[in-house]
Amino acid sequence: MQDAVIGSIALTVLAGQGLGFLSGEWQGIARKPRKQIYAAIILLIIATVIMASGDSFAKGLEPSTTASLDNEYFQVEVFQSGADVNLRLYDKQADFYRSDGPYIYRAVRSIKDGEQVYLQLENVKVQSQGDLICVTGKLAGLEYEQTFRIPKDKPYIEEQIKLTNQTGSTVCLREFESRMQIKVAEAGGQILPPLAQDHFMAVPFLHRATDPQGHRNDFTLEHILKQGGRDFQAGGWPPGRVSDKHFLSDAWAWRHGEGSFGIFSFNQDNMLLSFLTPVAGEEGASLRFV
Repeated sequence: MQDAVIGSIALTVLAGQGLGFLSGEWQGIARKPRKQIYAAIILLIIATVIMASGDSFAKGLEPSTTASLDNEYFQVEVFQSGADVNLRLYDKQADFYRSDGPYIYRAVRSIKDGEQVYLQLENVKVQSQGDLICVTGKLAGLEYEQTFRIPKDKPYIEEQIKLTNQTGSTVCLREFESRMQIKVAEAGGQILPPLAQDHFMAVPFLHRATDPQGHRNDFTLEHILKQGGRDFQAGGWPPGRVSDKHFLSDAWAWRHGEGSFGIFSFNQDNMLLSFLTPVAGEEGASLRFV
């Protein structure tokens, strides 16, 4: 939009100078000022062409550029593929990809006549600088900003998400998802061999006071895919649990081989739980996590 405004101004100036030349306004101007005007017009034309070609190049660019970060422990790659933003998170210590596929951007917005579902980020830009990767765009009418950071000397990756409402009116979201995913099973339900022994342990409550005796919140992928999760039931004490598609905990320890990978969510103002959600599709099942 800004480039279009600047281009319009430039064309207006060029048109005005052209009319001045044709109408004789330039007659009587000394040679040196005339040369300066010629040079200014040429520069203005060149600048207008560069802006126009740059804008059309950006619009037609195939999203193949990859932004990546890494340290001794992890490597993260973010790149566009069609309408998707793909993310690959490689755990170097485990020699294993914790995430490999389209990142999930999803929102359900309440509107006057019902609700509207958004399944992808719009106007996506992927940029990197130093130890940061930044993904920006729009989701459900909101400005979306996502940053990934891998400290050079620390064994973790940090993801931050910021939503800004610049619409001038209230935006009500009934559902919101922004999380990684990994394929865990084939179409027939068979767990992929590298993940066959993986399990997820709830942190810090492997056993809650309200859980049945002997119960452990330690789930294999087969259990997660076939048994379904439980959600907290608000109201009353002690708080109950109801059947749900999600597995919720303050955090999760993802056990793979001899190592663990922690999954934590944090909100500066409100409590935010970590979710594990199995999703079945035609090509198999994936696990979404945050």
